[in-house]
Amino acid sequence: MVLGRRVAPAMLLIFAGCSTAPVPEKKAPEPPKPITGLSAIYNMYRLARTWAPDAMPLRAQSYNIAEPKSENGRAGAWSAVFVSPSLRKQKMYTYSTVEGDFHKDAFAGHDESWSGDTRQSQSFRIEALKTDTDKAWEVAVSKSEKYMKANPDVPVFFQLEKTDRFGAPAWRVIWGESVSKSSNSIFVDTATGQYLQTGR
Repeated sequence: MVLGRRVAPAMLLIFAGCSTAPVPEKKAPEPPKPITGLSAIYNMYRLARTWAPDAMPLRAQSYNIAEPKSENGRAGAWSAVFVSPSLRKQKMYTYSTVEGDFHKDAFAGHDESWSGDTRQSQSFRIEALKTDTDKAWEVAVSKSEKYMKANPDVPVFFQLEKTDRFGAPAWRVIWGESVSKSSNSIFVDTATGQYLQTGR
C-alpha cells in the first residue's frame, strides 16, 4: 500500500508533463516600411483636427531617412503644415514610421502666427488630395527616364503645395538634396494625377 502511494504521484507528474502544450515560437516583428504621402498626411490631419477643427493643409514634404529607405513614392518620414483660419495660426506636424530623427507616428509642433494665403503659399481643402505619391512617382518616372539613366544615384523627395503657378495643389517630385540644388523636378496635379510641368 505504501508503494502504491509513492507511485501514484510520480505517474501524475509524468502525465502532467505529457499534457503541457508546446510554447509557440515568437515571431520577429516586421521591419518598418515607408508609406505614401497621403497616408502620412491623413494621420497628421487627424491630429491637427484636435488642435483646430477648421485645420487645412498648407504644404507637406517627405524626408529620406536611413531606415526605412524611400522607394517608389514612399518615405519613412513626412511633415505637413496645417493652418487654422479661425485662429490665424499654423502648426507643423511630423509623421514617422520609426523613432529616430523624428518621433514615431504623428507628432505636433508649436503654434506659429499665420498671416493668410500668399501667391506662393496657399491653403487648400484636404478633399483636393486624390492622387497619392506612388502614382505621382509613376508619372514623374515616365517623364524622367533619360534623366534617371544619367543620374541613377540622385536622391528624390516630394513636396506638396498650392501656388499661383497652377492654381491647384500639386505634388512636386524633386531630384536633389534640396529645392535649391534640384536638377530635375516633375509637377503632378493632386486632383487628376496628370502631368503638369517639368522644372528644376
